[in-house]
Amino acid sequence: MTFARATAAPSLLAPLLTALSAALLFSGAACAQGFDVAVTVDDLPAHGLLPPRMTRLAIAEAHLQTFKRHGVTEAFGFVNAGKLTKSADDARVLDAWRAAGHPLGNHTATHLGLSKAPSLAAWQADVEAGEAAVTQRMQGADWRYLRLPFLDGGGARGPAALAWLRERGYRVADVSLSFDDWDYTDAYARCVASGDQAAITTMKTQYLAAVERGIAKMQADSQRVYGRVIPQVLLTHLGGWSAVTLPDVLQRLDAAGARYVPLQQAQSDPAYAEPGGGTVIERTARRQGIKLDAETPMADRIDPGTLCRQPAEQTIILDGNAGGPRFDGIGIVEGGGGTGVLLKDYPEPQRSEILDLVFTPKFGASVSALYVEIPGDGNATQGSMPSHMHARDDLNYERGYLWWEMREARRRNPQLTLDGAAWSAPGWLGRQGQLFEQSTGDYYKGDARFFSQDTANYYVSWLKGLRNVYGMEFDAIGIRNEKGASYGFAKALRTTLNANDFGKVKLHGFDNWPDPWKFRFVDDMARDAELRDAIDIVGAHINPPKSVVPVEVQRKAAAMGKPIWNTEQHVYKAGYDGLISMVQSFNENYVRSGVTKVVNWYGIAGLYTMQAYSGEKEAMVRANWPWSGHYRVNPVLWGYAHYGQFTETGWTYLQGGSGDLAGGGTFVTLASPERDYSVIIETKDAPAAQQLRLNVKGLKDGDLAVWRTTEQEHFVRQADAVVRDGVATLTLEPHAVYSLTTTRGQQKGGVADVPALASFPFPYRETFEHYPRPATWGHQPRYLADIAGSFELARCPARVGTCLRQSAPIPTISWAPDWQPYSIIGDDAWRDYEVSVDVYLQAGESAAVMGRINHAGTGYGFIPKGYFLQLGHDGALRLVAIRGKKDKKKAVGDAEQQALIRAMNDTSEGGEKQLAASRVAGVKAGQWHTLTLRFAGNRITGLVDGKQQLAATDDLYGAGMAGILAATHKDKDEDKLSMAWFDNLVIKAAGGNLPAPSRAMTGQQALYPAQKSMPSGKK
Repeated sequence: MTFARATAAPSLLAPLLTALSAALLFSGAACAQGFDVAVTVDDLPAHGLLPPRMTRLAIAEAHLQTFKRHGVTEAFGFVNAGKLTKSADDARVLDAWRAAGHPLGNHTATHLGLSKAPSLAAWQADVEAGEAAVTQRMQGADWRYLRLPFLDGGGARGPAALAWLRERGYRVADVSLSFDDWDYTDAYARCVASGDQAAITTMKTQYLAAVERGIAKMQADSQRVYGRVIPQVLLTHLGGWSAVTLPDVLQRLDAAGARYVPLQQAQSDPAYAEPGGGTVIERTARRQGIKLDAETPMADRIDPGTLCRQPAEQTIILDGNAGGPRFDGIGIVEGGGGTGVLLKDYPEPQRSEILDLVFTPKFGASVSALYVEIPGDGNATQGSMPSHMHARDDLNYERGYLWWEMREARRRNPQLTLDGAAWSAPGWLGRQGQLFEQSTGDYYKGDARFFSQDTANYYVSWLKGLRNVYGMEFDAIGIRNEKGASYGFAKALRTTLNANDFGKVKLHGFDNWPDPWKFRFVDDMARDAELRDAIDIVGAHINPPKSVVPVEVQRKAAAMGKPIWNTEQHVYKAGYDGLISMVQSFNENYVRSGVTKVVNWYGIAGLYTMQAYSGEKEAMVRANWPWSGHYRVNPVLWGYAHYGQFTETGWTYLQGGSGDLAGGGTFVTLASPERDYSVIIETKDAPAAQQLRLNVKGLKDGDLAVWRTTEQEHFVRQADAVVRDGVATLTLEPHAVYSLTTTRGQQKGGVADVPALASFPFPYRETFEHYPRPATWGHQPRYLADIAGSFELARCPARVGTCLRQSAPIPTISWAPDWQPYSIIGDDAWRDYEVSVDVYLQAGESAAVMGRINHAGTGYGFIPKGYFLQLGHDGALRLVAIRGKKDKKKAVGDAEQQALIRAMNDTSEGGEKQLAASRVAGVKAGQWHTLTLRFAGNRITGLVDGKQQLAATDDLYGAGMAGILAATHKDKDEDKLSMAWFDNLVIKAAGGNLPAPSRAMTGQQALYPAQKSMPSGKK
């Protein structure tokens, strides 16, 4: 886990390496008998506290340089994937390791000890969660070694765990030699921070003496147990202490006769035949009844844990009369394309439990702001959501789940602020009336049709539905998500809002992410009074600590009276690192950038785990499995809670009450109009404990409730901090989060009996008939996740009943690179099965059934990987392997997208690969036909109306989900989308019996009450 963000260049390493290289060399003569040593390094990318002026990457590079100097051609690095991010030093550490030619193995995602895990299954899940980060970098090379965290053999669980590892192809990376460098790592960071060179010298002398004794004892013990010095496996850790002492450790091994070999070579020795916990020599000695000599205690040994622990003290003055800017809340984005599409399908009470954890005040996250995507039929990262106006003459406020989610959120917290903007938009916008010039010059060119009077009217029509049908109001609205700027459109939108009684809705612009130009409009606002009057808030996408609002921009915004909002940030980190990094980002948004509102993408992961950004690092609640009722709370939820349960929108950032802690970390103070106050603190960067003194005046009297989160326990109330004569003192532990407050009523909400995880039901049959009053379900069936387009429950043509229809008539103004409408369902582990669906086509249209879909894009672009069988209105039939985008290595999207594409390093051929084609006689528009796609190993068969028409063999994809597709086509030189109907979707074993139709499980409920007066249909 990352304990501190990347800081300065590794200026500290060079002098320390030089000093340590001059230390006393191993005094004993080289052993007559040489021995092999495999070097292994645990806890990549980050071990222990980070010393000041070091970076994680510099620590890794110091190790790599040492390996090179000592002829270590392979150093196996064992990864805790839960520590990774996609944009900071952590990922670069692994990339540098591989670039230097050293392999990576698995150390579990969160360093979970086998005997300490809640269950064997939980430990196995942690092992599996650690695999992806390793496999994507090893690119087919042998990586299946597992280093047991803490060398914990698991006790009674051990045999079952080892058997399971063998089944998955793992070998345990054993250990025979270790010098307990981990025991010095945090002490070294503390001592560097305090400048205690004497303590560092003491540690070095003590440690290197222990290394010498450890080598000698290893040789003696090995001779006694095996009659020889067996090949050794050295364990060290990727921390600051190892970075500066490893040169001396390897010098001592060199002098003892070490020859550096790969791990596989060392462990091919019979001594390693029976893996387990602990070290191999000691384990074998116990098994053989050999009593090894105990290590002679070092005289006057100093426990490193006691060194450099004198806390620094800092005094902070909290003056209730100091004033400060308004706090506009912290919250989440729900959107970016159907991020909650599976949330709607959860049964009660689980659906309500999830919503309570996010929105109910003083229960869970207790967010104060919700930012939503105004749906537009097109892909917007994860998928698409249905527009209320597919066409100019169409208007329907019954579509989709977003109205329901906003209503449920507001019902739980009436003070919750609502805000949003469009990502994608219907393709009819901008085809009539005025277009407005883009204002980003050569920096960015987007789709000019979005910036139109059509779009301003479209926004207002959506706001009218929110007001008139659902009884809610937006507090603010954005121009468009991440797609440039248009000053003319901003002015027109302001005018249109005012003219339609939405004058109180604030307008923020322009919500872009590229640092070189996203704030250029602020200069123009200062010169253009009409633009200045139109835009109420300076909005941008900011990812601290890398991205900040320049001081000059802050000054200009303040001079115009414009607050700065972070309208989308990302903290893509799992586990506790995600929790503490979220609080750090909330604090730094204000401390560094003057930001007064932050929304994070995204909140609830109601989408399939196969999809990019599926929730492990991005969301606070994972709602990926509605068919089982199972959901998971990510630790980051309690990071939100450290703000959400202690603040309210409308409070004040107290002047002088926010800033940096002297010993590492940040603090922010917020005060209510009634003079309650809360101080939110994070010590992510702190290498040691520190003392905090608060001098309080002009604020509410009373002791401070203290809520603390550490890596070991999340969101736990501590003893109150006593306030006497306006003074409170508190010792802050490093790598922790604190909320201090005069308010009360906070709690750690949740339930104890979340249902167990279960696979998607197989076989599965969806007839679309079991949705009484489809409008009450938002016209969306269970479990189908639209990736693009809008697949809606509708009355069937030419047969009785309800079907599913792709309802967007023309290509959208897409946020992402466009493709074709499709929707997915099922389990990406499905291998051999058949999927069938009835399709009804109009003239010019074609549709497909999809199978083995194992990829739905990277989040910016949604061309899938898998297979589809496509039928045209004229009987044209083709079987296609779709292999993602054509140019898979082209880096597109935002900085994180580009990093993800580079990390995937996919060099395979992309685009469509037609496997077979034919024409089916008798097919024409206005008919129903059944398409079936059957998989058996690498044999793929396509059937129409039960008769085989095509077959091919292909080895590209062996497993994946099912889906349906409505293709694009030309109509009089105009691009159109097939508005095909689909019915009777069946997924079953090849040749298996027809399963019973699926029905709502117990507790699955409609979204909306029946409303006779709801506007729908043609305008």
